[in-house]
Amino acid sequence: VVLKVLKIFPNQFDHRSDLIMHKFAKEVLAWWYLKHPNIVPFVSADSITFPSPTMAMVSSWISQGDVLDYMAANSPASEFAISLLYDIIQGLMYLHSENIVHGDLCGVSTHRDCIHSTDTCPFLTDFGLASLIDSETTTHGGSRCWMGSELLLPHVYQPGLPFRRTLASDVWAFVCVCCEVCLAQYFFC
Repeated sequence: VVLKVLKIFPNQFDHRSDLIMHKFAKEVLAWWYLKHPNIVPFVSADSITFPSPTMAMVSSWISQGDVLDYMAANSPASEFAISLLYDIIQGLMYLHSENIVHGDLCGVSTHRDCIHSTDTCPFLTDFGLASLIDSETTTHGGSRCWMGSELLLPHVYQPGLPFRRTLASDVWAFVCVCCEVCLAQYFFC
């Protein structure tokens, strides 16, 4: 299994404990309801393994690594590339049909791996920046190399509007993943 641990610092928890618990519960519930062959299955939430107030989400372990690891083992010119991209977009379309914006789709990054694969199927993972469609967020983090210009420079492309990840920003990130798969290398980074 994999534990996704919520980072909580003591002074942060004291001042915003309700907000942090609400966001954690929201992410757990969103992931718990997702059932799709291209979404990493949610196993459980854990508040016992680590000292309080640390919490974790438990998911299945995916052994094949990220998309580029997979493509290194299977030539990008192979039939695996098209099948891989098809499965990734199926998972993304499912999230969008559930009114969820992934918010940080990428093939691989220094902070997280958002797409993992078994021998037969890629899985979307890491919904840490996922949000319900039309919800606002102040979190500007994420994998910058896969972000559209409206997320990188919101004051230029969305002046006066709150920072918002969208279906379109997920699609941009998917196109970046397509380039990574076809080139079998990092697209921008």
